[in-house]
Amino acid sequence: MDSAGLAALTLFEALILALHDRDVLPRSEILGLLHDAATTRHNAARLTGGPDHADAARLIDDIIARAELLPRD
Repeated sequence: MDSAGLAALTLFEALILALHDRDVLPRSEILGLLHDAATTRHNAARLTGGPDHADAARLIDDIIARAELLPRD
């Protein structure tokens, strides 16, 4: 992953955590958004065979695994 991608990923995770901590988005909405994003990348990888899409899907799957550790609403 390049530095821009790593920075974007870090900011995204921080934003998601802040939205949850401040009760702006419930855990279920966060997980729903992440699952939608992962599905989009998995589908793009399957359709194009592009390794970037597959890599992005794996990263989102990792974020989902961490997000599932958030306290339940």
